[in-house]
Amino acid sequence: MTDTHTPGPWEHYERVDREYPYGVRSQGGKAGEGPCHLASVRWGAMGGEANAKLIAAAPALLEALEAFLNGDASVSHMKVAYEDARFAVARAKGEK
Repeated sequence: MTDTHTPGPWEHYERVDREYPYGVRSQGGKAGEGPCHLASVRWGAMGGEANAKLIAAAPALLEALEAFLNGDASVSHMKVAYEDARFAVARAKGEK
């Protein structure tokens, strides 16, 4: 049996907790399911909000990498995979 992660998309959000002010939640994977808290990210000099954004982008990064690895080597496929990867990286960096 293989474990699977909570379906994306995930998002980062601000919490009311002073020690863990950032969180990551799913946006609801199945019909009728609401957002589900996945992680709390501690505030600090190490960039808590940036870490939350990176964690939240994990499903998009995985999807882009799998599409690249499972596709063919055609130019059209590579262009789509490249754009998907650029979007996922921008999201991980908080630019989207």
